[in-house]
Amino acid sequence: VEEMQDNLTHIWPRLRWILRRTGQVDNYLVDFSMEIARNGAWAFAQQLAASPEEDWPALITARDERVSRTAQIIIGRRWVQRAGLGLIRLGERGSVADKMTKLTGNYSRVPAG
Repeated sequence: VEEMQDNLTHIWPRLRWILRRTGQVDNYLVDFSMEIARNGAWAFAQQLAASPEEDWPALITARDERVSRTAQIIIGRRWVQRAGLGLIRLGERGSVADKMTKLTGNYSRVPAG
């Protein structure tokens, strides 16, 4: 998370300001989300292991549908995404090629400015 944030601050400098003011809140959210995902995956693996193999396709399909519904809650609000991305774009620097170079860590190829 830290490395990705550092990379993103190279293309969106305002992020550094935000991160300074929010402290470790983002890390706690990511850690919390990962813990929930891991626990859910483990519980599902145990459910599969305790089920007859012929039930697996139906169990996997049901799990996929639950995960998909959860994902739709997160990504379903397109206007919020557009507004957020619009704000981010206002503060970005450089061309798409510049941003890709910065994100891959090849800072020496990016012209100053």
